[in-house]
Amino acid sequence: MKTDQKGRGAMHLFDIEDVIDEDTFSRGMMYIVEELVTKIQEPNRNHFVIEVEGVEDYTVDVVLDDEQNIVKTFCDCQIPGRSYCEHTAAALIALGEHKKDEDPEMEAAAHPDFETALASLSREKLAKLMRGAATKYPEVKQQVLAAFDAPADPVASARKLVKDYIESYERDGFIAFHDVSAALEGAHMVLEQVEEKAADGEAEQAMRLCLAVLAEVVDMLAYADDSGGEPGLVIHQSLVLIHQAAAVGVTKLSETRKERVFDILLAEAAEPRYDDMMEWRTSLLQACIYVSDMVERRNRLETKIKQLLESYPEDSWRAVVYEPLMKRIQLEIIETYDSEAAVNAYLSENMAYPEFREKAVDRLLDKKEYEEVLEICEKGLQTDKRPNLRRKWNEYKLHVYEQTNNVEKQKALLLELLQDGEDRHYERLKRLYAPEEWQEVMQKILDDFDQNGRPMPAYLTVLTEERLAGRILDYCRQQPRRILKLYPYVAEDYPEAVQDLFAGVIREAAEHSWDLKKYRSVCKHIQELAKACGQSAADELRDELIDVYQRRPAFVDELEKNIT
Repeated sequence: MKTDQKGRGAMHLFDIEDVIDEDTFSRGMMYIVEELVTKIQEPNRNHFVIEVEGVEDYTVDVVLDDEQNIVKTFCDCQIPGRSYCEHTAAALIALGEHKKDEDPEMEAAAHPDFETALASLSREKLAKLMRGAATKYPEVKQQVLAAFDAPADPVASARKLVKDYIESYERDGFIAFHDVSAALEGAHMVLEQVEEKAADGEAEQAMRLCLAVLAEVVDMLAYADDSGGEPGLVIHQSLVLIHQAAAVGVTKLSETRKERVFDILLAEAAEPRYDDMMEWRTSLLQACIYVSDMVERRNRLETKIKQLLESYPEDSWRAVVYEPLMKRIQLEIIETYDSEAAVNAYLSENMAYPEFREKAVDRLLDKKEYEEVLEICEKGLQTDKRPNLRRKWNEYKLHVYEQTNNVEKQKALLLELLQDGEDRHYERLKRLYAPEEWQEVMQKILDDFDQNGRPMPAYLTVLTEERLAGRILDYCRQQPRRILKLYPYVAEDYPEAVQDLFAGVIREAAEHSWDLKKYRSVCKHIQELAKACGQSAADELRDELIDVYQRRPAFVDELEKNIT
């Protein structure tokens, strides 16, 4: 049943608030606030077609007379029994705004800015709008109640708000993916309060509110689909605001308040909810550093770190992951409050950790102590087997050789890296040699690859950079499908061989093609053959495949349609 409103006597477009019932008008206004009226068209004079988004997309027809009186309205929603539906109300409000936009003088008089409009509304009209909004949007009601309340414990009230939202979207002990965003609305409301508190200099209160959000959202992860990542974003925002509040606190708070901030941070970091959330626990402990400027607080923080390290068996995965994280916090404490000598001593004691070796190297590079840098890098290469770490130490060595203008050491190391399969520095290596020297060096590189194996992609980099067509062709004969990418390097010198390799690859692909996606892939390969060997070669192979695969009409259709 369509909603059709007509025959009730003329109503002016700008008098609709006095005619449409309060609830419907308020609902229509919320569509305007949320910008859900998306299009207004006038296909015929004074006949307007207006699109409104909602649970579904709705179309509202409005017919006016020349005096802007409403002659007829029609909405295609399925809401019977109402004089006007909320979509029609929204459409009429939007049309009124549209008409004002067409008349600049009317707009200036009738469309003030939001603050002016708000100030001009009577108490009764404001109440009417808020009642309608609260009926449709529970979060509006929550915000009004939160603003009205002045609880004795605002942190407990905030935590309850976050928890109530989360629990309201829990179904059978779980929050589904499509409900997660709505379930976090209370958290967002509280974080808005946090930013206001921080702006007003209330660092301690901002911190407490953040921790309330953090705790509830972390607990929520145990029974919510967080695959969209939104809970993680809320947690990250909470931690960022916690750090900001702690950083402000060290200069703005009294010792008593700093002590309280430190206590609540340390207590939250010790909560079991973070046992498997090491990154978040680490962040909370790092926030404690800001207010650890008194020896007693620093000692308590270091004791907590030691307790955490000792709480996991040495061979457990938690110990393996946690130990470097806790060591990092200890280093940050020393960097914040101790001397340069103390930092260097701590780094020296913990060279077993790659992160600290890297920090030590960076500090030594700043002081141009290159021999010590090379010594640390060599030890790292001896102990670290992971490719990313080995690459890092070699990069540091190269940097030292460049800074000291040691060209021979650069050449030797770059050759070693290339022979180990790293092709990133090939051009860098080549630039170190004069053109007349390079041919001999390149041949030595190729001979070494031939004797000791050919690590890819380094071998291919040498071949393609030097355009060694014969070797590239030999490689493609061993790996035929590579011709699809490498043909530009060999087609000019070996056209027949390239055509044979292409044809073999395409015939094999055609043999194993049984769906439209694979048929089109074969056609794409034939198009590449045309680029490599000419259209006649592609046409010849296309005709062959059409003849062979007559019993695959969809394949034949693709061949005839795409290969011309």
